[in-house]
Amino acid sequence: MDYYAYLRSEEWQLKRERRALMDGKCVICGKTDGLNVHHLTYERVPNELPSDLVTLCRHHHLEIEKRKRWPGADSFYDLRRMLEEQFCKEYEPRDYSGGGDLDLCNLKVIKATLWPYLKERMGNADWVSGSSNVQIYFRNIRWKIILDYMKRGFPPHVVQEQTRFSSQMIRKVYNKPEIITRTLETYKSKGGFNK
Repeated sequence: MDYYAYLRSEEWQLKRERRALMDGKCVICGKTDGLNVHHLTYERVPNELPSDLVTLCRHHHLEIEKRKRWPGADSFYDLRRMLEEQFCKEYEPRDYSGGGDLDLCNLKVIKATLWPYLKERMGNADWVSGSSNVQIYFRNIRWKIILDYMKRGFPPHVVQEQTRFSSQMIRKVYNKPEIITRTLETYKSKGGFNK
């Protein structure tokens, strides 16, 4: 069973509740609200022993996970950025004809997919708000696709039919391709998610 699917299962919820009741507080700081249950080892998942689990507050759980799984993340912002980059790589559509894994035209779809993704991996809803990095990343993909159509000589109405991108965005790229290209190059040079 996929680990994240297991964390959503009723079986895990019962184990989690039992461990949280047993400890009753964060074993590091003693907080009693917003408790998470942390795996000390993943060897026996989904057949954990009680000693494989420990109760932590959200802050200490995220801090431990960050150090263990994302050693390059020096802050919560870095961790979130790393996860957003991972999200973009996982969901970048392979089919650019208006579909792929995410509907590139619809930022609501991106947000609705991103927030549960981050919450599941960060374990803390407080850090799951906004998604400007990801929105910019997918906007840039849309721009690149439009520029590619434009270089191949397609008129704007054909691009809209093929991609289902907004006519406003297509007009913007067609009217100012140099500015769009420069923006993409600047974004890449500053370490954006572009490959």
